[in-house]
Amino acid sequence: MRIILLVFSFILFSCQSKETNQLTVGIQPYGIFPEDKTDTIAKTIADFYQIKSVVLPAKELYKEAFTEVKSPRYRADKMIRLQKENKVDTLDYILGLTTKDISITKKDKWGKVKEPTYKYADWGIMGLAYCPGNS
Repeated sequence: MRIILLVFSFILFSCQSKETNQLTVGIQPYGIFPEDKTDTIAKTIADFYQIKSVVLPAKELYKEAFTEVKSPRYRADKMIRLQKENKVDTLDYILGLTTKDISITKKDKWGKVKEPTYKYADWGIMGLAYCPGNS
């Protein structure tokens, strides 16, 4: 009888939908980001990582992240902080996409601005993420 109960329990738990534990990543396009590229990125992430990806409605870039220290850019550190604060609870991760230039202040390993500050006041980058993190 115990063996039958054990086998039944094994079958019951092994047949449960994996969607209840599946991670979800939100793909957040900012500004005018090409829809075909957004869809390709969402599909690639879903296929490669075997997780659910959801394309979110496009949003304008956060005005408070805009800077013109060196050239017109958006502060990446401020963008991901605001993105994280506004993340919907149903998403495990969020990936922001933009065609605009982004930048950050170059800092040392202790988080202090590198000297001389004028030389590193605005450092153009290709992307930024929290490690570990969800934005």
